[in-house]
Amino acid sequence: MEKKKTMTEGKIRKNTNPKNIATVTLLLFTTLLLLAHLPIPFLYPLDERHVYAQQQTSTTTDPAINDTARLKLPEALVITDNARGDTQLPLRSSIINDKPIAELIASESGQGSLDEYFPIVTFHFKTSPAESKEASANVKHVLIGPVKSYESSDTILKEANYWKDIPLNKKVALEIDHPGPHYLIASIQFANSTSGIYSGVMDVNALGIKPSSSGGSIQFKLDEARVASLEFTKMDQSDIEISESDPAFQLIASKIICSDLNNHGFEGCEGGKEEQY
Repeated sequence: MEKKKTMTEGKIRKNTNPKNIATVTLLLFTTLLLLAHLPIPFLYPLDERHVYAQQQTSTTTDPAINDTARLKLPEALVITDNARGDTQLPLRSSIINDKPIAELIASESGQGSLDEYFPIVTFHFKTSPAESKEASANVKHVLIGPVKSYESSDTILKEANYWKDIPLNKKVALEIDHPGPHYLIASIQFANSTSGIYSGVMDVNALGIKPSSSGGSIQFKLDEARVASLEFTKMDQSDIEISESDPAFQLIASKIICSDLNNHGFEGCEGGKEEQY
């Protein structure tokens, strides 16, 4: 009996050793500290659980947008002027499921030049065949306008030229009204309801005054023999109001135009901010 008592006292003394107590205390403190930082829903009051659920939902990515975003868009659209050569138009933004990406991808447009008031150009990609197959056969929107100061944002598009559905990989002639620097914005439709928006600032290298009709509207005529020899198609301009059916494109176009105007020291966007036209 005395031996048993001695053994029990020995175990008690061993377990109450200061080193053992310190180790156990440290483990308990570490466990409580970890539990305090874990977002366990059932530990929250009812109202706080609702907030927690909202926070978890808000950080979840839409699977449809996530899948679409995996489609790698070409980083540049090339516009080849028949007389001036190639200009790389960088990818500035994109539209996914009719929703524009908020921020511009590239801070500046590409720089290039166009020949005369009636430049002959080809829009194309220098990409792999797999990426090219993802693009539609046409440039969905092309918007060109002078880079200069404007009285207000409402007047910017009044001096712009707009075309819809310009064919890719084919020579076309575009009619431009003014010489000097112009913004050029092009939208290409890709697979999975995704569009890429590309842009450049193009110097229209034209001399003299562009011919105009007696009615006051500008209508530059291209020689038919020249059309036949160079094998290109003259593209008729479309009404700018047609682009209003694509508000996501208009929003991104307004951001790019304001960015180009500001980068070249011109006014037109109120307070230097982008506006939707």
